[in-house]
Formats: sequence, structure tokens, C-alpha cells
Amino acid sequence: MKSLNLAYSFSVTRRTRRKAGVDDTLRLDLKPGSSLVEVVCIHHAGGRPFCLEERLISLATVPQAAVESFEAVSPGAWLVKHVPWTVAEHHIRAVSARGRTATLLGLAAGTACLVVERRTW
Repeated sequence: MKSLNLAYSFSVTRRTRRKAGVDDTLRLDLKPGSSLVEVVCIHHAGGRPFCLEERLISLATVPQAAVESFEAVSPGAWLVKHVPWTVAEHHIRAVSARGRTATLLGLAAGTACLVVERRTW
């Protein structure tokens, strides 16, 4: 946000430790019941939300994430410092903001949004 001269901040709206569900095991190639940390953050520019980050971290791969609050450093920045990735897969698509996503981003339902799904190893 420096290029736009806007102050950056982020806030954690949810951080939970849980077992991988069926969808998680298929998307992330995990064993059923694997331990995960799920973190949801809102990134702000100039005091306004601009990005919703929903992140799943496998505790088998990154066990130190079990005790990290992600309050001081966003999950993405924290992961790069602790476990740099070497391979990534990206899927980018356009969607209309709905429900919880629209609410968290302060958008009217139906507003166009860009979704970037990234899987790293």
C-alpha cells in the first residue's frame, strides 16, 4: 500500500485449530483427521478492507504454527519467514461477493471480487 500512500494493517477475525474435513483432505492432499490451523484475516489499506485471507496450515508440515497467534504478523508473511515455499500452484477467478465475504469486506452483495487460491509446498 506504500505505492498508494495508504496505511496498511490487518486483523485476525478467526484463528482455530481443527481436524481436516473431507474437503480439506481432497484440496490439500492430507490424511483424514490431519491437524490444521485455520486463520481468517482482513487486510486494510487506508482503514478500509481490501483483502480477505483465509488460510489453512497443516500442522504436520508446520508444527510451530500451532502456537502462533498471527496477531503481529500476517499468516503469509509469517510462513515465508519460517517455511519458505519452493513450489506453488495458483488458481485465479472472478466471483461476486456474497454473504460473510461481502460483510467482512464491507461490500454490497454482488460486488465483483478476485479470488486467488494458492497452494504451496
